[in-house]
Parts: sequence; C-alpha cells; structure tokens
Amino acid sequence: MQQYIKYVVTYLGDYPCGHRHPLQMTVSATNAQEAINKTNTALSDERIDSTNHSLFSVIPDDYGDELRELDICHKKK
Repeated sequence: MQQYIKYVVTYLGDYPCGHRHPLQMTVSATNAQEAINKTNTALSDERIDSTNHSLFSVIPDDYGDELRELDICHKKK
C-alpha cells in the first residue's frame, strides 16, 4: 500500500493587478512529482485568475514540525 503525504506546492503567478504573487495548493500524493502533476491539472481551473505560473517550491505539509523535532540548535546552559 502506498503512503500518501500532504504536500504544499507553491507557484508564482501573474495576477490582474500586474504583480506576481504566490499561489499555494495542498494535495495528497505519494511523492513530490505526483504533487506537481496534480497541481498542474488544478491550474487549468477557470476560478484561478492568475497566469504564467512558475513552480516555486514543493514541501511536505509537516516539514516544519519535523525540523522542530530534530532540535538542531541546542541552547547552551
């Protein structure tokens, strides 16, 4: 059985205001490439008013939680 992970996929897009802004989507996928493919399909939705999308990042939804658990920077006593 494949394990699904929630990914946050961020694109930069041109908006009607004339600026580029981030557009984030959260999807469940087995890997980052599948998450990108799923969000590429979603970008064709007519409700999204941005154009000219550039992939900016793909990270697991709980990425920050995992870093906190590592406690990389130990405080000196």
